Amino acid sequence: MSSGVCFHHRDGEDWHRQCDQWERMSKKNHNCRSQEPIAELVRRRVSHLPNAWIFYVGDHEIPTDLEALGLPVIARGQMTSSNAELTVTSADQLIKSMPRDLGAFLDYFLCSQMPAFIGNSVSSWSASQIALRDTAASWYNSFDIPLAQYLKSFIVPFVYTYAEESSAKGKLLLQVSILSVKKQMPAASIHMLYHGEGAADFRGWLIQHGVVIHDHQPKWRGKLEEMRRAVLKHRKHPSRLYDSPGNFFSTFQRIDIPRFLSVEYCILLDSDAFVVRPFTIADLGAEMPQGLAFSSEMDEEGDKPVNAGVALLNVPFLRESLDEFHEFVFNHTEHDFVNGPGDQGAFLDFYDKDIKFLSPRFNMKPYYNNKANWKHKYIVQYHGLKPHEQIAYWFDGTCEPLQCSLISRFSDSPYKCEAMVEFAKAAAFEGPGVIREYCYISLASHGDLCVGLLNMMAHRETPPGTSCVEYFRAALLQGRRLSPGGFIHMQ
Repeated sequence: MSSGVCFHHRDGEDWHRQCDQWERMSKKNHNCRSQEPIAELVRRRVSHLPNAWIFYVGDHEIPTDLEALGLPVIARGQMTSSNAELTVTSADQLIKSMPRDLGAFLDYFLCSQMPAFIGNSVSSWSASQIALRDTAASWYNSFDIPLAQYLKSFIVPFVYTYAEESSAKGKLLLQVSILSVKKQMPAASIHMLYHGEGAADFRGWLIQHGVVIHDHQPKWRGKLEEMRRAVLKHRKHPSRLYDSPGNFFSTFQRIDIPRFLSVEYCILLDSDAFVVRPFTIADLGAEMPQGLAFSSEMDEEGDKPVNAGVALLNVPFLRESLDEFHEFVFNHTEHDFVNGPGDQGAFLDFYDKDIKFLSPRFNMKPYYNNKANWKHKYIVQYHGLKPHEQIAYWFDGTCEPLQCSLISRFSDSPYKCEAMVEFAKAAAFEGPGVIREYCYISLASHGDLCVGLLNMMAHRETPPGTSCVEYFRAALLQGRRLSPGGFIHMQ
């Protein structure tokens, strides 16, 4: 069954009556029935799977248009027995003559053993299969799962990208991000498109933490490097994203996510984004897009989807347009994208109207000020200043020009310390090792103080509203680097 796809499809009279009732009751997307041919909907969800075959489960005969897929399609009535006392014919007759409920039980068991599943999320039978797989499954009607309002089992899978040439700081931020998911949402499936053949220790760490590694060796890497060099040559002030070939490539790895993940939706996280509160599909609610969903960036009150640091992706939708998107991306060999640098600009330019707005509660920045959003936040992204850059300024007041401008612009942001505490708690989730490595690599001159600060933030019982000044003064005093009346740079 290694390449089998269980496809659950209801189209009988009782199902249509149920759909009519559901659509009268539901104020959300009427996703019980699809207007597109069922064969086309299935094709989008199996086209990336080599040697796929379909086990059909339904309330009627196999639809004839499924034959257009060119894949083997069988149903329970076509299953044969390995028992020598039963002939193939008698086995088939036995299975076909089963009572409906017993047959459904057998179908359910067979489906549960298959690596891929496609169903209809409004059906409780399909929904239970989706929950069984921790939502690492597809449903051809897209959008929400009604049962998710009552069961907290429907957790959108997470996906990252990584190239071994990426910076050591970036790798450590990535580890903290993964730890934040494990801490807050231990049942969530985590995937990574991984480029490189070394780094056995890091691969081992990922496997130990249950990350599904997808080896990613794209043929288009050379074209991407041509693009990066051309932008550096023709633009006076390109984004610092273009400085590192490894970091630049790693961000573009995400365009190939549909080639690897057999899911309906996933959440793409940058390495500087951290989950701080658990959530399910029910919490996303109306956020579930037909295409993609991004949140705002510098403008907290804006409602324009701009920032791809946290992205909610409809994977079959992206798979359908993948070849065309590739062609669009790699035609930009001498100029940047219109709506932003790198992969974010590519997505914004190409998909445009297919990108919905994702609530900022799923992509809160440390410089955001909205109290209600901070109270109900799910994900924090260190867009702009990274934790070690903020800590470096707090300890000695030095910063690069771009960092200084951001520090000055958001000097009055009230939740910078809360964001840092969340980062520290995620980094310390499985012990002090990640904090030590992050501090000593990122802040060589303040390594000990950084370790003391983050450990204090992660473990000390402090009352709500404790300021960063208090944390930093305590860390400096603990490190014997400051007299009680000393000064800390706390913009």
